[in-house]
Amino acid sequence: MDVADRIEVELALTHDGAYRAKAVFLASARVSLGSSEQAILRVEDPDLPAAHDFLEVVVDGARLLLRPGMELQLLLDEERKSLDELKADGLVTEDGDLSTVFLPLGSNAVLTVGAVSVTMKCSPASDPMTHVDGAGSSAQICGVC
Repeated sequence: MDVADRIEVELALTHDGAYRAKAVFLASARVSLGSSEQAILRVEDPDLPAAHDFLEVVVDGARLLLRPGMELQLLLDEERKSLDELKADGLVTEDGDLSTVFLPLGSNAVLTVGAVSVTMKCSPASDPMTHVDGAGSSAQICGVC
């Protein structure tokens, strides 16, 4: 797969307004959120399940898998929509108590569960073999960074 065809989802997690984690996931990643050690993103909070796979990164974007009590704000093309608005627009697939929303390339989303907030950005993946310095030129990774 060409680098230009890859997708990455960058996310930041906060709890009670305090920054807790930042991570980048590529296609085929499944990311869980919860209070148990089995969760990839672990936060001790009574509003969280033990572990819930909430994000699946696929080749053309990402799927958000939402349970009751999870709120969502999606920003796409300068338009912000809530989970209820996405449902009204027919952009949510529901199966029992699981709601699935597709996060397309170029979109941003904020998932909120109680005091936990996960901000996500879906964009083309950067080349893992180069960094871009402040002057805008790229340099090979030295193996240390």
